[in-house]
Amino acid sequence: MGSDSRIVVGIDFGTTFTSVAFGHTAIPDAVKLVQSWSNHRSADQVPTEIHYTCSEGAERNYTWGYEVPKGGNESPQTLKWFKLLLQNSARSGSGKPPPGTPSSSCSESGGPTSYFGATLSRAFNRLGLQQDSDDDDDEWVDVAQFSTPAVSAGKEIERLNLHPIDVIADFLSGVLKTTKMSIESSYEPEFVHLSKPFFVLAVPAIWSDRAKAHMVEAATKAGFGNHRVDFELIGEPEAAAAYTIKIIQPQELPIGTSFVVADIGGGTGDLICYSIRDLKPLRINESVVGDGDLCGSVYLDKAFEVYIRNLLGNKTIDNMNPRAKAEMMRTWTEKVKHSFGSGDSVEYEVTLASIKSDPAKRIEGGFHIMEPDDVARIFDPIVDRIIALVKLQVEALLNKNETVSAILLVGGFGSSPYLRDCLKNTWFKGKKIQVIQPPNALTAVARGALLRGMEGSSVGIQRARRFYGCKSAIRYVEGDTRTEQHKVWCDVEELYQVHGRMTWYIKKNQMLGEAHHAVSSFYRNLRTDADGNVLKSDLILHDKLWACDYRPAPTYQWEAPHLVYEVCTLVSDLNKAPKQCFIPWTNSKDVQYVRVNYEIEMVLSGELLRMELMIGGKSYGTVSTRFR
Repeated sequence: MGSDSRIVVGIDFGTTFTSVAFGHTAIPDAVKLVQSWSNHRSADQVPTEIHYTCSEGAERNYTWGYEVPKGGNESPQTLKWFKLLLQNSARSGSGKPPPGTPSSSCSESGGPTSYFGATLSRAFNRLGLQQDSDDDDDEWVDVAQFSTPAVSAGKEIERLNLHPIDVIADFLSGVLKTTKMSIESSYEPEFVHLSKPFFVLAVPAIWSDRAKAHMVEAATKAGFGNHRVDFELIGEPEAAAAYTIKIIQPQELPIGTSFVVADIGGGTGDLICYSIRDLKPLRINESVVGDGDLCGSVYLDKAFEVYIRNLLGNKTIDNMNPRAKAEMMRTWTEKVKHSFGSGDSVEYEVTLASIKSDPAKRIEGGFHIMEPDDVARIFDPIVDRIIALVKLQVEALLNKNETVSAILLVGGFGSSPYLRDCLKNTWFKGKKIQVIQPPNALTAVARGALLRGMEGSSVGIQRARRFYGCKSAIRYVEGDTRTEQHKVWCDVEELYQVHGRMTWYIKKNQMLGEAHHAVSSFYRNLRTDADGNVLKSDLILHDKLWACDYRPAPTYQWEAPHLVYEVCTLVSDLNKAPKQCFIPWTNSKDVQYVRVNYEIEMVLSGELLRMELMIGGKSYGTVSTRFR
């Protein structure tokens, strides 16, 4: 067996379910799924849930996946939707976005609970989910005030004195252990012993750089090894595209055409456009910058809760036996949500144990009958939001005179027959576009992540999802009315400066290669003592990297402070730089300084951001990116 013999594992860590695919480089077409989970459950996916019984000290006791207590035994310690908390824990900003800003583009601040109270409220309002009951005011349902599993998870994580990274690491640790057992039971022991494992974890493409960095931290804590050595990240849409293109007929996606990947999962919808350069081997370029939003299937569950509360009233639902409520949600999920649109059903049954029969409300014998129009009213606000996102992507391609050959629909909600048919019947600038739902859509991302590990990246050109740059002070130009009110006197250089000037050295929608390098130049004036020496502490520099999600980005931060947010702090150590790099000078007050010119190089490689300090084209140590 060759030295490069590897067992490759693709992991789709989803909001509501997680799936794992694995294979060996010696037999790359023999793809296997982890199907044997703890608690003796056999399934292609495992619930993304974790239940803490103790979180004190270094050892945390918990159950996860199918081990988590259900029904009457469920407790507040059961955490769901906690993947969504990682994006908030990774983002901070000095201001708020304008009203109506899509949640995927927001610069958020505050803890996970406060964030999701606001973000989910915006999502529900944007999706048009509202109560239409004729009940009294005290029965009125304000969907934005519901405690969703994400909000509940945030509160419980805070109570347990944990961070979302800790929770994700614990869950992934369980996934890793189960995956290793599946691998050991699938291959001969010697085969496993001689094969190095390599993991590819899929993450939402709409995630911020810090969220991806925190995912790396969680994976490292979970035992996956070192990033880029033992594991790497891949965007979920890229993974889905790699799998789908491999299994469909070549004539459906001809070379030279473009397609839209719509990865609609439990929590988020992630969309991206690719143009096909070659099929064997697969080579694609990102055509326009991707987009996304909170519009996954979990919003169907909350919309159903609005529906059932409107039907029965808050008191009835709040006093419902936990097992009865769990059975109601199970039948909603399995008999209604998953099957709606798949046939000619004229009615759908939801179990309402212990609820008295009421023909006016179509409740009889412990069942409530939902008509197709009832279900459609639950689906349509979320489906309409997804269609709007797809339209933006398709129209961006058509505006570039590109031929759009297909919309690839993957993910948990992406496997919905109703969503598929709605997209098929949508007109895009006077034309309809074929919609492809590949086989195994639920595990398409995990299978695609596996392919990435086997064959490498198929994406040649990516598009920057935001502006990246640095903030500096520039010399004030006399007579510039735009900046006159913002000029300040600099005692060091003895002139007027304007602070907050943004240098955007990567721009949104800019084409980026597989490893894109961008360099910004800076200088610092450092005061010296009588002997011309600089204090060692003064040679530790702190530079901030800033980002903006909107076009056009402001020239000065003070023009739109709510749009520009901090990504990370770069901590640079110049103590090892040679003395000739420090240029001495003295101002008119006989104060001595040295000026040091340096560059910060930013490398966007794969799904992560790396920074390095350069002086005269030579690296003088690592620059750490300290995410807040």
